[in-house]
Amino acid sequence: MFISKYKNIVVKIGSNTLVHLIENNLFENFIEEIVTVKQFANITIVTSGAIATARKSMNFPKPIDISQKQALSSIGQVQLMHIYYQAFAKKAIKMGQILLTNEDINNPKSLKNLQSTISSLRTLNAIPVINENDAISTDEIKIGDNDTLAAHVSCAINADLLVILTDVNGVYDTNPHTNLQARIITHTGVIKIDNTQIHSETEFGSGGIMTKIKAGNIAIENGFHAVIINGRSTQPLTSIKEGYCTIFS
Repeated sequence: MFISKYKNIVVKIGSNTLVHLIENNLFENFIEEIVTVKQFANITIVTSGAIATARKSMNFPKPIDISQKQALSSIGQVQLMHIYYQAFAKKAIKMGQILLTNEDINNPKSLKNLQSTISSLRTLNAIPVINENDAISTDEIKIGDNDTLAAHVSCAINADLLVILTDVNGVYDTNPHTNLQARIITHTGVIKIDNTQIHSETEFGSGGIMTKIKAGNIAIENGFHAVIINGRSTQPLTSIKEGYCTIFS
């Protein structure tokens, strides 16, 4: 099993993938995967989905105004953590929530506190569940996307693997949505990014494939591996196989 080679793993799940799992009664499969990996490795979750969860529960259109996004995040964060709490409780596992801003990532004292908190959660046999603090984040302190956040968290805790669960199988040589001949890039080092293309929002997500490539590049530059893989399968972690996803190594 590919993932069993690693001992300190960060798993990032995107908003679109999270919504899909919840709506199709597959979220507990994802939690089961986390529990399985927890048997042989430390595992940290970086989750998107607070705003998406609130929008779904309120039938709210996609917000444009920052204050609407902050309010929806505040509402959705409670709902999202309740979903995680209930799913982990069924497995008799505790979880702890951590909310971060860009200031926390870039401040050495805050970074040390993050490391200490995650270490203490592990001694309590609890799984850290991390999200950006969108309820108070503005452009000045916003990380921007949870792919980048997950990469920075991986650096902070000396992870040896970052797994990004998304709604495509990996990085392709061209856009697979518009080109049926697109081929998946199975192994890669650093991929050069056109900075004008880094940000591309989806219905529920704020990133896009470029932010995932950026996270993979951060992994390479800091000495750990990253995998971009489709998270919509019933076993998105334990079924990782070379040739069926993109591995930054």
